Amino acid sequence: SQVLTLSTTISTVEGFFSMVRNGLTWIGGGFGGRVFPYNGYPSAGDFSQSVGYLSYVPDGATISEKVAHIADLLTSGRMSSDVLAQIVASFDAGASDEMKIMVAQQLIATSPEFHTTNLVNRDGSPREPTP
Repeated sequence: SQVLTLSTTISTVEGFFSMVRNGLTWIGGGFGGRVFPYNGYPSAGDFSQSVGYLSYVPDGATISEKVAHIADLLTSGRMSSDVLAQIVASFDAGASDEMKIMVAQQLIATSPEFHTTNLVNRDGSPREPTP
């Protein structure tokens, strides 16, 4: 049997997103257990139904510096400046810095650099198919 299936991949990504949005809870496919009674799906940043949440505030004067700091922590410096620029460009201009950090964490968690331990080489050439 396969360990890594489409179902487990989707569940893992849902768990990452839920951890960022609502903390350690079962709601939204999260990694946490069912501790609190269900009171509806909480909005992003509402940690009232979680047993823990990500509260780290990155250093930096600008949102670009903060995203770069988070990317360094989550990918050990493997994320290129081009990818960081795409992440920062994806933000809604009217969103708060806290919401921008949440979106950045979610986007970084879906990047190849987050899921590998080697450097990602983005040269634009087509990949060789696996036999």
